[in-house]
Amino acid sequence: LVAPQVKQIWSRNKRFVADVFFDQKVTRIGKVDWQGNIGRTTPLWSMEGTFGSGWLADDGAHLITALESPISLPEGYTKDHVLLLFFNRGQLIRGITLNELITDFSKLQRDGATYRWAKYVELNACGYLAVETIEDKKLLLDVATGDTVRFRVEKAHQVQGWSSYQDGSRCYQFQFPSEYSLKENLTPRGTPTGWLWLKRAEDKDWVIDAWVGDIADYPREFAGMDFEEFALDRTRAMYSADGCDSSTYVSGVARKQRFVNRNRLDVIEFFLVVAHETSEENGKTTIEKETVGPVYAVSIGAPEAPVRVLFLRPANGAEKEFSQINPPLRTIVDTVVRFPVVP
Repeated sequence: LVAPQVKQIWSRNKRFVADVFFDQKVTRIGKVDWQGNIGRTTPLWSMEGTFGSGWLADDGAHLITALESPISLPEGYTKDHVLLLFFNRGQLIRGITLNELITDFSKLQRDGATYRWAKYVELNACGYLAVETIEDKKLLLDVATGDTVRFRVEKAHQVQGWSSYQDGSRCYQFQFPSEYSLKENLTPRGTPTGWLWLKRAEDKDWVIDAWVGDIADYPREFAGMDFEEFALDRTRAMYSADGCDSSTYVSGVARKQRFVNRNRLDVIEFFLVVAHETSEENGKTTIEKETVGPVYAVSIGAPEAPVRVLFLRPANGAEKEFSQINPPLRTIVDTVVRFPVVP
């Protein structure tokens, strides 16, 4: 017997799954009911046909597909080549062609027998298809219509004269002083990893780092955590490390404060007790403790979405020097805003 050729595509909230049966040329979508780490799937709908890549929305009804690679074109492509297809419960809503997204075809990048038209295509954290083309155009597509939408920050608290950083993949924005430089960590494909660093020109090292933790990216056992539980768990992990004869770990929380920032997002400020444990040759163990912080955890997930947290803290373990540098970290936290979108 030959095992069926099946590819699975999960929604970000892990409540729905699409099974693509290449041998049967059919795609079936089901709802997953979880009991711990065990999920039972109930069929919802199906459609004829298969595809190379796809994204399933958190409602289980909307599916976006790409016949080939999501970022590459076959050698014999034409300008009306269909890149993406949008479905609602198996009914085709819209197809998007190459000439709708690319203006200068000379910028297509040859990659073996294919041509690269996009740096990345992904279903972002707030449920929109995020696309960055080889022309450096960043687009957001509504999964229900295929139409282009954009982020808009309305009536948000902002600091006049400060610069802004916007993460279209994780759906948030914050401001920082204009005299600071910002470095964004990217994958080899050019996709933002969610890690950032900030410093002034006169600073030798980065003085602030920021990153996003999303429960949707973690194993099932994290799914039951609320904002505070997840924030504390990931904050502890930041300061944990093991070596051959030493170990660093969080032994306790010195203090914490929960508040709401100027843009009405929940925030927790942590100061942690970090233990540095060293085993000596004589078998003796020494433990030194220090208080580190502040670490700010900002809730940037939508109310019904998986918990998503932006963390900001002193970079490179520079807590001792942090108070001397005195960067405006608390003010930066107040400018964090979660995006609404408009057509």
